[in-house]
Amino acid sequence: MENRLHHLDLLRGSMMFLGVLVHSSYADYGTESLDIIRFISDSFRMACFFVISGYFSAMIYEKQGTVNFYANRMPLLLIPALFCTTLLVPITNHWMHLYFSNYDSSALFISGWMGHTWFLYVLLLYTLVTPIIVIGLRMVSDTQGQGPSGNILLATLFILIVFGSIASLKILHKFGHLLPLYETFDLLLSATFIYLPYFVLGIYMRLNYHLFNFAHKYRNFWLPLAIGLIIYRYSLADLQLTNTVQHIFAMSVDYVTAIAISFALFSLTSHYLKKPNSTIRLLSDSSYTVYILHFIVIAAVLLFTQKIHLPISIRFSAAAVIATFAGVLIHILLVRRYWIIKLILNGRKPLQWPFVNTPESKSDLRSPH
Repeated sequence: MENRLHHLDLLRGSMMFLGVLVHSSYADYGTESLDIIRFISDSFRMACFFVISGYFSAMIYEKQGTVNFYANRMPLLLIPALFCTTLLVPITNHWMHLYFSNYDSSALFISGWMGHTWFLYVLLLYTLVTPIIVIGLRMVSDTQGQGPSGNILLATLFILIVFGSIASLKILHKFGHLLPLYETFDLLLSATFIYLPYFVLGIYMRLNYHLFNFAHKYRNFWLPLAIGLIIYRYSLADLQLTNTVQHIFAMSVDYVTAIAISFALFSLTSHYLKKPNSTIRLLSDSSYTVYILHFIVIAAVLLFTQKIHLPISIRFSAAAVIATFAGVLIHILLVRRYWIIKLILNGRKPLQWPFVNTPESKSDLRSPH
């Protein structure tokens, strides 16, 4: 399976670049003119990202062991997250609020204190439990084997995790207000429950070669299924959910759709991307830098293009292109050359942390480095 990792690196980086398009789409002030971009992204982007992150988390844990896994991965995620949420997110949110209010004084740009880096904090929580998940899945797999009975048991376990996440989310939304600081951390808690099944699926994909092959071999099955499901999901977009059964059904459709699209992407990229070229490698390497920096650039471009009264389509295109190129250039000119910039934006340390072995790896928990 190791010879296929470059396609997972590319996909994970692509999910970050797709995020640039999603945030640029707020050029429409959150109205429906560019809503199709947000709908398509919501159908699979972060789900696919967390499946891949789960896969690489399990791989790195197996290679490094518990102590090194925690010591290396926590700073890797925490340093860029803190830099972004303390410096970039407040400015970005302020500029986006101005952009929205210039259009309509009652319009609101809704973003929490974590901004677009919420996924890093979710990954931090997942990192804490990765060894437990790996050990638990391995115990089940070793007990039942990787034959039909073992696979059925683990599939049942995964379904239970999905419905457990849905139930936990419902309970959180109903009783969360009773928890201290709930309003501060509600997005983090909700996202943690929503994306946990995908992360667990990625871990199991690493541990079970049958699942890995199942996700990669059947592109002629996964692609039409993914297209059909996303069309069906779109048909449900305007459905008014009035009871618990409808909510559970809608979220189940979301999970099935996201997994089908992710598997379609795995199978397509593993088939057609036999080995990476320099352009693909650059895009994969720079994707994390681009994602950390892109939203503040987008906010600045949107404000400027709004002041000179450019059409929304031009604002969207300009924001996406400028934010992407700016991020790639910063990665080439600064991140690659200066260790302090690499540490702040990518969490990559120049030297080993004291008392910790840091074996080199081509993949980490976030986007490709």
